Amino acid sequence: MCSAAAGRAGIYFESSVSLWDIAAGMLIVHEAGGLCCRLDGGPIPMDGGKTSVLAGGEQAVKDFLELTAK
Repeated sequence: MCSAAAGRAGIYFESSVSLWDIAAGMLIVHEAGGLCCRLDGGPIPMDGGKTSVLAGGEQAVKDFLELTAK
């Protein structure tokens, strides 16, 4: 996630991860001006259960979601 926030990677995604494993990375991506969401584009739940994550620059995340929606 930090590489995506720094612009060294286009996006970061993972299909099953716990919130405590990605919370710091989510903050770093947000502060760098990027987006974090689930792989389906929905918000990441803050209940601590397993979720998917997609993170990166705003345009990269939107492009990924558009490509995978087809």
